[in-house]
Amino acid sequence: MIKTRNRGFTLVEILVVIAILAVLAGTTAIMAPKILRKGRQAESIENMKQMTILMAAHANDHGNRLPAPMTPGTDNESGQDAYWHVVLQHEVSGETIDRYLTDRWWKENKSIFINPLHPKKDLKAKSVGYAMNAVLGTNIARTRGENLGVEESKVTGINMNTVREPERSPVIVPHWDWFYTLDSSESNSKKFDPYLVNDRIPVLFLDGHIETMTLQEYKKRDLHEMPRPSN
Repeated sequence: MIKTRNRGFTLVEILVVIAILAVLAGTTAIMAPKILRKGRQAESIENMKQMTILMAAHANDHGNRLPAPMTPGTDNESGQDAYWHVVLQHEVSGETIDRYLTDRWWKENKSIFINPLHPKKDLKAKSVGYAMNAVLGTNIARTRGENLGVEESKVTGINMNTVREPERSPVIVPHWDWFYTLDSSESNSKKFDPYLVNDRIPVLFLDGHIETMTLQEYKKRDLHEMPRPSN
């Protein structure tokens, strides 16, 4: 009978394996955060697509009007100010609106209105990582020769029938507050950085489509002046 001797690994072979594992571990450490961020970016945009459906459902039940960026407490059953995403979350769940007015609910639960790119430490009922265009009403009033200040526009739900170019009318962007204006001071803010996708901001338009663009492109296309009325 021929005897064979088991040959162990040599020191050189072991060192080679260790070196390979070290390279793989280093690559994983570098790539993992990037891969995770890509996933959060994709989820952020997907959430905005779902918002289109819920906003359309709200308009269908409210005389073709969008929810106002903020509904004052005097105008709802809770007696507290209710932001647009609170109203929509309440409608989709069928639960009383009160539960969605607390910071705790948003910190402890999942919702398509919570932007995965939004810093968790900043998550609260009025700040979920998406914002509604606060000048929709202002722009419509201006083109009619009327004056509607931004503060009043924030509590005004626009009628979709008055919008001539919904494909050019932005309604939702990722943001650190519950409303946005994208005026000169805001469009240059570094606070947008956590919400960017490939250095661009996703924009949801009233017709339901989403585009990504730089903040400068948003203003260059005069989107901050939209929408305009149909007559």
